[in-house]
Amino acid sequence: MTKFRLRISGRVSAIVLAGAAATAALTLFVARGESAAPAARPTPIVISSTVPTELNAANGGAPRATLDQAAAFAWQEFIALNWPAMTHTTETPVRDTPDTSCAFGAIDGRCGSQPLVWETFRGKAEIYTAGARQNYAQPPTYSDVYRLYPNGIPPCSGAPSASPAWVNLDETSEIDLNSMYAGVGLPDGIGNNSVPQLIRFAAKANHVEFNYVTGNPSPTTLPVNTIETKAAWRLLTPTEAASGRFHQQTVRYYEGTPRTPTAPGNQCYFEATWGLISLHIIQKTQSAPYFIFATFEQADNILNAAGQPVEDEDGNVIAPLPASSTTPATHYQDSSVAPGSAAGPPSVSLVNPAAGYCTTGPGVRPSSQLYYQNEADTQAVPNAGYICVNFRDHATPPTIIAANQRAHAAIRVQNPGAPWQYYKLINVQFRPMTKSQPGVPYAGPDAATYYLANSAVETNTVLQNLSGGLVRYPHYSGRDRTPEIGANSDWASQFPPYPAPPSRRRNSPRAANGMFYNVRYGASTANYNMGGCMGCHGAAQALGADFSFILLLGITDAPDAVPMNTARGVQLDEARFRALHNPPARRPSPRRR
Repeated sequence: MTKFRLRISGRVSAIVLAGAAATAALTLFVARGESAAPAARPTPIVISSTVPTELNAANGGAPRATLDQAAAFAWQEFIALNWPAMTHTTETPVRDTPDTSCAFGAIDGRCGSQPLVWETFRGKAEIYTAGARQNYAQPPTYSDVYRLYPNGIPPCSGAPSASPAWVNLDETSEIDLNSMYAGVGLPDGIGNNSVPQLIRFAAKANHVEFNYVTGNPSPTTLPVNTIETKAAWRLLTPTEAASGRFHQQTVRYYEGTPRTPTAPGNQCYFEATWGLISLHIIQKTQSAPYFIFATFEQADNILNAAGQPVEDEDGNVIAPLPASSTTPATHYQDSSVAPGSAAGPPSVSLVNPAAGYCTTGPGVRPSSQLYYQNEADTQAVPNAGYICVNFRDHATPPTIIAANQRAHAAIRVQNPGAPWQYYKLINVQFRPMTKSQPGVPYAGPDAATYYLANSAVETNTVLQNLSGGLVRYPHYSGRDRTPEIGANSDWASQFPPYPAPPSRRRNSPRAANGMFYNVRYGASTANYNMGGCMGCHGAAQALGADFSFILLLGITDAPDAVPMNTARGVQLDEARFRALHNPPARRPSPRRR
C-alpha cells in the first residue's frame, strides 16, 4: 500500500526590513495557515555575520526554548558561518573571521573566491597534529598532521599545491558503519576520482576548541561557544555545477592505500572543485552544555528512482512516497526484552529476506538516487548490495519548514543569486530527551527531533534510528579480531566495559531498568537516553570527551582509504575505527614548539 504525506506549511506574508549593508537585518514573519487559532509570532531570522552565542537567552536558555526559536538560532549560525572569510592585505584568509565588506552569498569577484568562515576552521587533523604545534591562524599545510605520514602526503601528480585547500576530506564513511554515494550517474575515473559518486566528509572546529585543546595536556570539558562542523561533499555533474544551486569550493581528497606500521602504503592527494551537500553545526552554549545540534542539506539530495526531487527547497514532500524509506525495505530491531534473556543483540534486517537490493548486483550502481553500502564484515546489517534512499525515516517538521521559508525569503532579498536559498534546515536538537522504556522506539510527536539525522551524513537504518549507544560486534578477518559497530541499543547490558578509566567517565551507563544513558548534565540524576546526533555524540561524552569525537580521537593516523569498493562491498579503514572504539586512557597531547 502506497503511503502519502501531506505538508501544510506557512505562507510568507510580509518582509519587514531589508537593507544593503552586509550585516543588515532582513526579517520575515510568516503567518501560519494550519488553523484559525492565533499563532505565536515566529522568531525573526536575520542576515548577519554575527554567530549567535546563546539560544533563548532572555527566557531560560535552551532548555526552555521552542523549536521555532531553535530553528532560528540554527539559521543564524548557518548564515554567519557561511559568510566569506576576511583576508589580510596579502589576501591570505583569516581563520574564523567574517569579511563584513562582502555580501552574504557572494559568488563573484574577490568575495566569491574567498573561503567561508567555517571552512577556515581547523580540520580535525590540524587540531591534534603529529608534528609541532601550529598557530591557529596559520593557513593549512597538512605537512605533518598525520601520525603515519610525518613528512606529509604527496600529490598524486605534479607539484604540491602552493596554497592547500581549506577543506580537507579525510573521511570516506559514516563513522565506519557504511559508505555513502550520490547516485548521479558519474562514471568511474572521472576527474581523477576513482569512485566519483562517493561522498566524502570533513570535520572541523573553531578557535575556541583549538586554543583549549592545545593549552591543556588532558582536555576533557570544552569551553562555552566551542563550535564543530561536519560537512559532506561530492563531485558535481556539469549540469549541477552550472545550476547555481550548490556552494562550490576547492577540496583536497585522497586516493590509494594508507600506510600502516608494517606497510608503506601509497596514498596521495588530488585537489578539485566539489559541491557541498550537507553541513552539521554543533555549538556548546552556557545553557546547553550538551551542545545544540543543527543539520542542513542541499535541496537535491533525496531523489526518487526517476531522478526527481522528493522534497522542495523548504522540506515539503512534493512527490508520492513509496511504502518504504529505502529499497530494499529495512527494519531495525533493538533487543525488546530485559537484559539477561535469550534475546539476541540488536540488528537491521531486510523486511523481505528475499527482496533484491537496489540494483541487480554489487557492481551495478544506482544512477539517480542517494544510496549506501553497509560495512561488509558486520553481520548485524544487510551488506550484500546497495540500498537506495527513497525518503527520510523521520520527516522534517512543519515548524522547521516554516523557518526555512523565512530564511530563504531573506536570502533572496539579500542576494537573489546566492546558492544558500537551496539549502534547508532538517531539524535541530536543543535539549536532551529520553525514552521511558528501552528497546521500544520513541513515538512522541517530536520523534523527528529525537531521531535527528541527515540523509547524507547519517543515512543507513542504524543512524536514522539511533538511540542509546553503538554496539560492538567481533570482526573476524584472518587474524584480525577488531570489534566492528553494526547497530545501536538502549540496553546497558549490550555494552562491554568502557575502556576509559572510571575517573574520566561522564555518564552512568546503567540504571535500575537496564537503560543505557548517553547524555548526562546538571544534577547527578539527570540522565537521558537521547537519540540522533546528540545521542551519538553522547558516546564521546561517556568516554570523557564532552560530546566531541575530535576530542576523543586525538591524533589522526592517516586519511581514510579509497577506493573502498570490493567484490564484497565496502572495505573500511580500521585504523580510525580502533582509535574510536578502543581509545587510550590518555590521548597524546599536541606537541609544542
